[in-house]
Amino acid sequence: EKAPKTKSFSQKTTSYLTMLGGASNVKDVAGDELVTGTATAIKGDVEKALGKTFNTWEAVKYTSQVVNGVNYQIKIKVDDGYVHASAHRAPGENGTVTFKEAAGGKTLEDGF
Repeated sequence: EKAPKTKSFSQKTTSYLTMLGGASNVKDVAGDELVTGTATAIKGDVEKALGKTFNTWEAVKYTSQVVNGVNYQIKIKVDDGYVHASAHRAPGENGTVTFKEAAGGKTLEDGF
């Protein structure tokens, strides 16, 4: 009789971390109102953190992590390229959005 297949340590670890609220794969925003709303809510904080004002502000990609609410990393198209911004949205459709950090000078291809 064959012994049952077992997962390697890294497969078990990855699976375990995902169950505990690991970050999602990168997704297109494509009209996701919670993501676009989160990006809009943190615009002023991002502008203040980066010392710039943006006329163009379009969330294009994101990752999410379900915790007590949702942590987002959002790639936002701005006037001169892209910005990566992190924020937390409290539970519920109208949950409070808290800005975490931002980094400018990014490209569409840059990873989070």
